Amino acid sequence: MCNQKIWFKRWITEGYSVRQLSKQSGLSLKKMKEIKSYWMSQEPPTLTTSFETARYLIFDATYFNHERCVMVIRDSESRKVISTQYAVREDYAHTIDWFRYLQRQGLTPYSVTMDGQLKVIRAMTEVWSACIIQRCTYHIQQQGESWLRRYPKTQLARDLKSIIHKLSSIDTEHDRDIWHELFLSWRAFYSQQLQLLNPKDAIEGDTIHAYRVIENAYPNMFHYLTEKRVPRTSNALEGYFSHLKRLYRNHAGLRKIHLNQYLSWYIFFKNMS
Repeated sequence: MCNQKIWFKRWITEGYSVRQLSKQSGLSLKKMKEIKSYWMSQEPPTLTTSFETARYLIFDATYFNHERCVMVIRDSESRKVISTQYAVREDYAHTIDWFRYLQRQGLTPYSVTMDGQLKVIRAMTEVWSACIIQRCTYHIQQQGESWLRRYPKTQLARDLKSIIHKLSSIDTEHDRDIWHELFLSWRAFYSQQLQLLNPKDAIEGDTIHAYRVIENAYPNMFHYLTEKRVPRTSNALEGYFSHLKRLYRNHAGLRKIHLNQYLSWYIFFKNMS
């Protein structure tokens, strides 16, 4: 089976069907199914990335079928996944023991770039109190603009959306200072209107969410400007997940009980490439 593992790898990482691989290899359909079943029954080798050298990390999670979550920690410099966790949701309870285990194995990150899952941030800072949390500016911009809708109803919301849209163009500390001054000026100008917004109203409530995400995230939005090795976004893992899900959908008949095994093999092969 070992010399035929290449076909299993193509099934995992390139999305070919068993039938397509049978034609490519010249092996019978029955034999190709046996190869796939054999390797799916095996555990992939343990990830071998050194925890001690992984200092600038990216954390993100994605859901499969709204009922299974895979959380990934990636070394931004080696571009290797160093650890994964499977759970029903992305929260404190499903990350704290994982983070403590990684700490015992020698993982001491300088920074972690991630989205705004506050319960995960709480677990991370509880384990690594000195670690810098860099909030993903792409997620902040995307979330803020989404809450304000495509066509904001008020001038207050239109002006805030224009400010949030500028986040992607902040490349220097000078850019940051100008942007922050714009936000502070907006807040001062609309201070009375902001106090009158009704959180129970759908549109006004979402405007409050968009405003508060900036307020809450600001202390951790711009670490990448003073430490160039800190990734400003978690987009690298967003692309990783998009490719993974596209391939997984090619195997529509894959049973749910095999999902973790499929994901583990995918991550192993991608780390080896």
